[in-house]
Amino acid sequence: MRRKDMDKKEKFRLMAEDTREDEEFRRNVIENLALTISRILPGGDAGAGKSDGSRLFDADAQKAAERQQEVERLRARNMGGQGAPNRNQRQQ
Repeated sequence: MRRKDMDKKEKFRLMAEDTREDEEFRRNVIENLALTISRILPGGDAGAGKSDGSRLFDADAQKAAERQQEVERLRARNMGGQGAPNRNQRQQ
């Protein structure tokens, strides 16, 4: 309503600014949600990071860890759970 009587250039500039602010807000919300979820998942680092939540979420590292866990589950399933060495036995 306040922009009703503004010239087109000013309206366009304000709309672009609003869009940038909205994207920044959404990005911050998503990053904070991802951080919170990563902390509550099994194996998460509930005590890590600063209390203000400024620790960055590393999605690539999370995906790599999940892939590794899936590979280990599939390997154990394919071996039927028999004779599947655990990590400590493999290192000996």
